[in-house]
Amino acid sequence: MYTSSSISIGEHTCRMEKAMGIKPFLEEFYTKYHTRKDKSWIDERSEKAIGEFKMQKTELSQVALSLDNEGDVKASKKDLDLPDDYTIWK
Repeated sequence: MYTSSSISIGEHTCRMEKAMGIKPFLEEFYTKYHTRKDKSWIDERSEKAIGEFKMQKTELSQVALSLDNEGDVKASKKDLDLPDDYTIWK
């Protein structure tokens, strides 16, 4: 269930980009279109999905930081080949 109308996801993304001046992150887009005007989630499934996404993204970031902080490993985000948000979302 989406709280937006029959406008395509691509059009919504373009409108958000125009309003914000930058392309919205997946998390921003999902939150905007899965919450009501009072900022409550439209359903438990939507809230659970974004929670799992945030948790997985945090875990991957912590792994990257721990590798980067080890003296013998010179790792950066690019070197680690971390997945992008769309890959994490799946």
